[in-house]
Amino acid sequence: DGSFLELTGRSNDSLFLTVPLSFEGCGYEERKDEVSSTLFFKKSCGNHDDYPTLINVFYTTRGIMTKLSHPKSGYNQLWRGMAYDSVETLRAIFENPRGHTGKGYRSADKARRGCAKCGRQKHRNNFSKNQWRKDPGHSKCSDCIEQGKSNIHTTHDCEEPISMPYEPRSSLTILFLGVSSLYLDSCGDTLKNESTLITEQDLLQDPTKAKIVNVSQKFRGVITTDDWFDVDHEYQPIANSIFRTLKDMYNAGGSVVIAITVGIFSVPQQISTMFEFDSSWALSAYTRRSITTTSVGRQILGDTFPEQHVYTKANFVRAPEEDCLFMKYNNPEIYEFDFDYVEPPRHSGDSPVVMHRGPNGGSLSYFGFVNPSDVSYGDIILKLANPCKVEKNGIDDQEVITNYDCIQCDADGCTRYGAAINCSTCK
Repeated sequence: DGSFLELTGRSNDSLFLTVPLSFEGCGYEERKDEVSSTLFFKKSCGNHDDYPTLINVFYTTRGIMTKLSHPKSGYNQLWRGMAYDSVETLRAIFENPRGHTGKGYRSADKARRGCAKCGRQKHRNNFSKNQWRKDPGHSKCSDCIEQGKSNIHTTHDCEEPISMPYEPRSSLTILFLGVSSLYLDSCGDTLKNESTLITEQDLLQDPTKAKIVNVSQKFRGVITTDDWFDVDHEYQPIANSIFRTLKDMYNAGGSVVIAITVGIFSVPQQISTMFEFDSSWALSAYTRRSITTTSVGRQILGDTFPEQHVYTKANFVRAPEEDCLFMKYNNPEIYEFDFDYVEPPRHSGDSPVVMHRGPNGGSLSYFGFVNPSDVSYGDIILKLANPCKVEKNGIDDQEVITNYDCIQCDADGCTRYGAAINCSTCK
C-alpha cells in the first residue's frame, strides 16, 4: 500500500483539496524537509538515466517542477503551473513525469507575474531584475516604472524640501514615509491611529514629499522600509531624499525605524555606515529561532513583549550588546545536567530588533520580524518610535522613567530625551 502524504492544493475560489499520494509505490522518496510550501521527491536513476528524477510539488498553487535526464537537452528542469486537479492527474505525473499534461508548461524565462501597479499578468522579461526578485505583489513591470519615471521628471526636483504646518508637540504623530498602506495595516489600529502615512505611490506622484523641513518638530518618529535601499536608478533621487529626512530626524534627537519588507541582507551594514556608528551592524542569519528580550529590550519594550520567549522567523543582526533588544532563548533545563556549562550560554549578539542611540539622543532601529502573527508589530514599533532612557546603557535592570517632552513648559526647545535638562525655557 505504501505510505501516504497529504498535499493541500488551493484553488482560485480558496477551497482546499486534500490529495493522498502513495509516492513510495511509485518509487519516490522525500529528499529533504518541506520548505516554503514545497515538497521535494527523488527517484533513483534507472539503467538508462545518469541522474535521479526530481519532482517538486508547490502544493499551494498545484505547480510541479520536474528535473529529468534528456538524451539531447541533458539534465534539465520543466515547470508546470496548475498541473494537477485530481488524485489521478497528480499520480500520473509521478508515474510518468515525461508524459505531456497539455497545460501549464513554462520555463524559467517564461514565468509570469502580476504587476503590483497595473495588475496585468506579464512575462518575466517585462520586469527588471531588481523588480522580479521582490515578492509577488510588490514588483512593478517595466512599463509602469517608465511611467513613474516620466512622473518624476514632471515634478522634477525632489531635493526641494516641503514645509508642513507646525503642530503642538503633544499632538505629534509618527510618520510612515514611503511605506505601503498594507504594511501599516499589519501594525494594527493603535499605531495606525497615531500615524501619518505618505505612501510610496504618493512619492511617485510628488517626490518632494520625501524631504520635510524640520521633520523632528512635525513628527515624533519616522518609519520607512528596507526596499528603498535597493531601488532602480530612476527612483534613486526619491530614496536619497528619504535618507536625508531620516538623518535629519536622527541628528535632531528623534526616532527612526527601518522595517523589512523585502529583506535585503546588506541593509543593516548600510545603516551603520550611513549613520556613522562607532561599531558596524551586519546580518547574521535569516532563520527561525526562540527569542527573549535582553535587559535593554525589557526596559524599552516594557509589557509589549510579555512572553518568556517566542519562536519566530526574522532577519537577525549581529550588533553590540547594548544595541540588541532580543537574544536567543536558552532553556535552562537543557543545561541543567550539562557540566560543561555552569550557567546557560550568554547572549550571542544576534537580534531581530536592534537600536542605536546617537550622541544627540536620537535613536535608529532595525525591525527584522517577518510575520505579524508571531509578534505585535504595532506595539513594538510604537515603543521604538518613543524610546525611553536606558540606565547604564541597558546592561543592568533599572527602573525606567519615560519622559518624552518637557512637562514644565512644553516649549519648542525641549527634547524627548533630556526634557527640562536641555530646555532653554526651563533652565
